[in-house]
Amino acid sequence: MPLIIALVAVTVFSVIVALQNAALVTVKFLGWQFENTLATMILLSFALGAIAGLLVALRFMVNKNRAPSAVRQ
Repeated sequence: MPLIIALVAVTVFSVIVALQNAALVTVKFLGWQFENTLATMILLSFALGAIAGLLVALRFMVNKNRAPSAVRQ
């Protein structure tokens, strides 16, 4: 039940952010140009940051669980 409440709260928060940040913004990156709403850009940058953080954490978790080669033999 707490998970459902948390998901509903995050969904409501996301909708409020999207409605209040409906202005179009232009992002220029390495010669590319993107135009989208500010809310979409905020959510995209958050998602990319979360994925990058998870990849770094995954690397440390894998290395932590891996035994040294001397122990495995």
